[in-house]
Amino acid sequence: MRELFLKYQKELVKLANLDSGRRFLGIDHEAKNEWIAGITPNSYHIKVGRNKYKGVFRGYDLFAKRIGYSLLQNDIFRFEKERNPDLYKGLNKYKSLLYYTELAKGAFPQILLASGDPIYAGAGDGTVWAVSTVWDTCHDAASGAGSDDTTADAGGARTKFVSPNYQIFRSFFPFDTSGIGASMKVDSCIGSIYPTIVADNDNDGYDFVVFVGASQASATALVNDDFDQCGDINNPTEWSDRLDLTGISANQYHTFTFTAAGISGINVSGYTKCGFREGHDTLDHAIAADYTGFQQIAYSETTGTTSDPKLVVTYTLLSGSAAFFMNLI
Repeated sequence: MRELFLKYQKELVKLANLDSGRRFLGIDHEAKNEWIAGITPNSYHIKVGRNKYKGVFRGYDLFAKRIGYSLLQNDIFRFEKERNPDLYKGLNKYKSLLYYTELAKGAFPQILLASGDPIYAGAGDGTVWAVSTVWDTCHDAASGAGSDDTTADAGGARTKFVSPNYQIFRSFFPFDTSGIGASMKVDSCIGSIYPTIVADNDNDGYDFVVFVGASQASATALVNDDFDQCGDINNPTEWSDRLDLTGISANQYHTFTFTAAGISGINVSGYTKCGFREGHDTLDHAIAADYTGFQQIAYSETTGTTSDPKLVVTYTLLSGSAAFFMNLI
């Protein structure tokens, strides 16, 4: 799919800068008056200054999901057109792409794909949790009691004590940030998380949530053994500012500004694996009450695009370098 995005980059950019194209891609609510300079399977990029860009990354291949089928249909048609130049004369790559996205009307050959859904792989965001009657046993567990990378609003970064058991949930958000490209200078990063339930039953100063670095085994799946891969077990390096849970509302985005450590953790040529933990868990301080933290989070499986976990990365193109989306521009 990355190859198709490169092959049709100019056409995708043109489409992404149409109002109808942004609605088709599901970003009309967030990219209103900015000119989109590039698009990858899971990100779009906006020019914000000389040699400076802002990339907005999803934790799953949103744009491959939205337009991948149309790209595949269009590519098959273009192959046939190359073999028969007289077929639909005057129909360039952009116009034929509009037809297959149904953003242009007219009689056109129907292309059927032979296989099931070859467009995009499932995302590896979700949660892993541990349970024990002893705080340290729960907190320091090498493997969790369960994991969930398929539920739309699964458990978030949270801790809980209801006698006799402690529970700790850790969230994982792998973002494919290779769309930035090697040799780029990352200037800043903001993470956005959309909780659907927030609880603060132990407001003792440890009640906060924060990004940390993660090292889950797979970027496209979670397993119980990933529980101890959400930063260091004790006092992990914090990748963002902390969000105090006092008075925090659910069902809206909350943003986290990345620290120097978080910025240095952005992988410009692969996956940036982000973890997300609650304060009692982060600082290894036993919770003394019921749920505290982002009790549930809207993960990538949530319907629509208005609550997706996101990273917004601002970066500078260094001399002699080029971003993924610039390779064919």
